This record gives sequence, structure tokens and C-alpha cells, in this order.
Amino acid sequence: MKNILTIIILFTLTTQLFAQEFELIPYRIDNKWGFSDSNKKILIKPKFQDVIPFNKGYAAFKLNNKWGFIDVKGREIVEPKYDSISEYFQNLFIGGDISSPIYKTGIKVYENNKSFYVDANGTIFKNNPETIYFVDDEEEEIEIIEKNGKYGIKNILFDRTVEPKYDSVQITQIGIIAELNGQFGVINLNTFSVIVPFDYKSIAPTEDGHGFYVTDEKGKVGYFNRNGNEKIAPKYKALVKISYSELEFMFSHNEEIYGYINVSEEPVKVIKPKYLIIGKFINGYSKIKNKNGKYGYINHKGVEYFEN
Repeated sequence: MKNILTIIILFTLTTQLFAQEFELIPYRIDNKWGFSDSNKKILIKPKFQDVIPFNKGYAAFKLNNKWGFIDVKGREIVEPKYDSISEYFQNLFIGGDISSPIYKTGIKVYENNKSFYVDANGTIFKNNPETIYFVDDEEEEIEIIEKNGKYGIKNILFDRTVEPKYDSVQITQIGIIAELNGQFGVINLNTFSVIVPFDYKSIAPTEDGHGFYVTDEKGKVGYFNRNGNEKIAPKYKALVKISYSELEFMFSHNEEIYGYINVSEEPVKVIKPKYLIIGKFINGYSKIKNKNGKYGYINHKGVEYFEN
């Protein structure tokens, strides 16, 4: 459970970075970090305690327990002075409106128990940037009906009703997870048709809300998309979706060591289990944690950008 929680936290952090540009790839030798190209040619000598990958032309580095910034040539733009850094460089919304937004490249930093945003030169933003969230309220159209300990559902907008017959009902943004005679399935929000059959010991929505994990009677986990199409048959001890846009997953046969599978296209991409954590692949690269507890980067073919 602790490993799964760590994985979900890492997933949550990495999924914010879909605009990241891997101009250079973080490369680790022993406990020192630098950067290489895709052929593992060292371009910025490993000398840092830690790095945050390049985005928008800049990267953050850690030296003597403080964070600073460098450009793609490895030139120090801001000396190490920040206590910690929360995110990659990215375009931040600082003004205007949705039709005419104003963005500025920056990053959130922490110094002397205070947090604020700065640009690549270390100049502090006058106002904290805002983040706009869009919420799907479709599930608010659904009502749950209870009678004699059984549950039904009603779609207010389409005036559709399923009389109480389920043992439990959970409404999500992509479907209704229901229990019938000890077995779980998924019902379409609008039509109330069954899109995932009532054949499973448990069902849960994925972290990104794009599909469902299903667990069979043997405790094996698989995946259905939001339309009810089975993409991964139940055969893994653990399965964790690590991408919003792609069908990318970490999988495990023992809940300790994880591999990678991408079923978005043919041929299916697979990296055999050998890592404690695998992060989202961004522009072809993923941050992993190996069996020794050290971090590094790999590509889709499993090429490792670290030594020892």
C-alpha cells in the first residue's frame, strides 16, 4: 500500500508536466547528475546533487543543498540559493482572460519558509499565477434511489430510471460503478446500459478518470476504458495508469517490482519488471526508481540514462 501511495503521488506530480521539452536528458553517474543526449553522450557533466529536467530552455539543479538554474549550455543563470523547487519551468497564467491569456515562463520556489514564483533569471513575479480548472458536472444529473436496502438510479436530464436492485452504487464522472449479488460492473451515465459486465470482485476508476481498474476473483487486475472496452485483461497483481493521454501503465506480478506496458498502439510496448517506480513518459523518457533506491531516466525501449 505504501508503494502504491508513493506511485500515485509521483503520477500526480508528473502528469502536470505534459508540455515539458526534453532538450537534454537527465543523466546520473553514481550520485551525481548531469545531462546527455539521446545517445547517452554527456553534454553537461554530472556534478549536481539533483536536477529537474529542462523545459522552456531552462533546468533547475541542486548543489550544496540549494537550488539554482542553468541554460541548455550548462551555464549558471541563477546561483544555488533556493531551499526547494516544486515544479518544472512552465508557462504560467499571469493575467488576461481565457480568450486572451497572458503567460510567462516561471517556476515555484521556496526560500526562508516562503513560497513564490520566479522567472529563469530569478526575478520574482509581482502576482502569483493562477490555475484554471475545468470540472465535468455530468454526474450531478444523476440521482440515487434507495428502497429496502437496494439502490437504483435516475437521470434527471433524460428522465431515465433504473429501479432499486443494486447492493451499492458509486457515481463517477465516467460511469456508475454498481454491485449486484456480490459482483461489480459499470453502467453508462446517460443510457444506463451496462458497459462493463458484472463479473468482477471490485472496480475502481483510474487516477486520471479515463477508465476503470477491474479485479477478478483471483485478485488479478485489468483495465477497461470509459467506453467499456477491455484494453488489458486481468492478469497483473498490480496495475497503475501513469499517463492521461496514453494507455501507459506500470504493472507488477508481486506488487514490489514494476514493468511498463503501453497498449495505445501496435505493437504493444513492454519493459519487463525491474523498477520500484516508473513515472509518466514525457517525449519518450520516464523518471524511474531502481532496485537500489536510486533515480534515473529510461526511454520507451528501456535504455537507461544512469550508471550504478
